[in-house]
Parts: sequence; C-alpha cells; structure tokens
Amino acid sequence: MNGPLIQFVKLAVKLNTVNGFLVLMAFYLSYLFLALPAAASLRHTGMNKGMAIGLLVMARAPADSLIALRNTIGSLGVPLEESARIASTYPAQFLAITNYRGHIAAGRGADFADRDAALGVQATCIGGGPSAGSVAAT
Repeated sequence: MNGPLIQFVKLAVKLNTVNGFLVLMAFYLSYLFLALPAAASLRHTGMNKGMAIGLLVMARAPADSLIALRNTIGSLGVPLEESARIASTYPAQFLAITNYRGHIAAGRGADFADRDAALGVQATCIGGGPSAGSVAAT
C-alpha cells in the first residue's frame, strides 16, 4: 500500500484523512509484527513448504472476496448492485482500465460469475464466454 492507494481507500470506505493514514499505518505495522513469526514459520517448514502454504493461503482470496461481498450486503445493508460496483467498477475506474474491465457491455471480454439469490455460483464466464467446467458450458 502506498500514498495513491490511501486516496482509493478513503473513497471506497468513506474515511477522513486521519483514518486513511491509520489504515496505512496498520499496513506497515503488519510488516513489523508478522515478519518475525513468518521467519520462524519458514525456519520450521522450510522455504519450499512455506511457499506452498503461502500459495494455498492466496488461493483462498476469491472466497474471501465473496465473504466480503456477502458482508457488504448483509451487515452493511448495501444493495447487491452497489456492492458489485464496489467490487468491480470502482477499482477499474481507479486503475484507469474501464475501457476493458469493470463492467459488462457488448463487445467487451467480461470475466464474471453468475450467482443465485444466495450468491452461490451458478456459472462462470471468462473472456465473455462460458468457462470450461462451468455449468453454463455444459
């Protein structure tokens, strides 16, 4: 996280400047407090096994995104449509990639998951078409 991302965090979750910098401080403090336990863990597991564990943790990120979406809707009361924009359109606008990412429109290669009312995945589309193994592909 760096200075420009503070502005995005402030806009995304409606923080004032002080709170935005507190988020940044927490980010950097995590380096201080997690470096020693991570080093001890790598000493115990070894580099290869430690990297495999790290990859498994990162593979969980899409599930965490779904949890965040559900919490935004359920706990914060944000409507589904606005929650979807928070997760897709607004980051694409911030990254200035809206000409090819961030929303679904004719002629664009969209990556998205079709969800039911409980936000369960019904089908996935990669590059604008059904992905291999997707319910929609069969």
